[in-house]
Amino acid sequence: MKKVVFIGGGASTLCSAVLLKKREPSFEVVIVEKDKKLGKKLSMTGGGKCNIAPLEDNPSVYNALALELIENTFKNISLSQYLSLLKEIGFDTKTIKDYGYYPIHESAPQAVKNLYHQINKLGIKVIYDEFLDYESKNNKVTIKLKEQNIEADYLIIATGGLSKEMRNVFENHNVKVTKTYPGLCPVRLKENVASLFGCRFEATITLFYKKDIVKQCYGEVQFKKDGLSGIPVLNMSSLISRKMIDEDINMNDYQISIGLPEQLHVDILGKTVEEAFLMLFKEEYANYMIEKHDLNKKEIINQSLEKIILNIVQDERFTVESLYDFKDGQVTVGGVSLDEINKDFALKITTNVYVIGEALNVDGICGGYNLRFAIASGFIAVHSLVK
Repeated sequence: MKKVVFIGGGASTLCSAVLLKKREPSFEVVIVEKDKKLGKKLSMTGGGKCNIAPLEDNPSVYNALALELIENTFKNISLSQYLSLLKEIGFDTKTIKDYGYYPIHESAPQAVKNLYHQINKLGIKVIYDEFLDYESKNNKVTIKLKEQNIEADYLIIATGGLSKEMRNVFENHNVKVTKTYPGLCPVRLKENVASLFGCRFEATITLFYKKDIVKQCYGEVQFKKDGLSGIPVLNMSSLISRKMIDEDINMNDYQISIGLPEQLHVDILGKTVEEAFLMLFKEEYANYMIEKHDLNKKEIINQSLEKIILNIVQDERFTVESLYDFKDGQVTVGGVSLDEINKDFALKITTNVYVIGEALNVDGICGGYNLRFAIASGFIAVHSLVK
């Protein structure tokens, strides 16, 4: 009887462990999780609805270094095969508009409960303990935990974003790990935007690095007490983190522009400044803009002032101070270097040890892309064990 130990109780582990036990009932499958709850992150994904996959695969939305691995992963497990495997483990899906694939019940917490039910039903053992290290010798792997040691045939590491402790584990085994930064997280701004807390609206959002446009898109922006959020901003935060992995940068060299589309035609001539801004924006943002640019609320807009105001509303710049912390991000940018693993996600340097999901240097944009890869990587690792 083979024994397989998963480290980490996230989405890739839950789905892969259930699939493995269903395919090979004789295998002893063990999940080790240091927290007292499985699937904590999965239970909050997709706005609580659990966006498990995009409508279509798009390798270009992941970090560039991962392109070859992503293409191979999706070639081995296409989107239709992926959805079929989810169905096999009791995860039936449906599409919601053009957002992606979700559980039929549209509940991330319920998805975790259903997977946990499968784990109990199949007799998968769950150990709540802290993973410290491993040793691979004579085709066996000794997993060292805080309270005990476990001997297994295979070890699958799926710890999500790498903690300092996990980085030390990999580096002690001569496994190369990149720098890591939070991704898909809000950004802190240099400007004082406390008065805009909770204000949200749709706009054209542009990320600048120095004078160069990095990314531009249209979507909802949300102000926090000290920064910005919203899907476009979250995606831009990952672009910043990816650049930080490659080089030392001054965060203040990034600016985020918020603006109304240029093709939006609103006649503001003859209106007061206050009337014009209230026609275009919510009151909080209108007042903020007027005060920031020291405009006279009661001044009547002529052609000269019209040009000034249109420039402001189409390109209002905010300077990035920093990114929010790891706990505020949906993914970790960076991780185990991809040249350390084979196509089946086994480490090249160590026998019978696999690394899957977010522990690797793979990250994508919002929209189910990260779960799609993380779970598929686990499925591929499992397939290699049951051949």
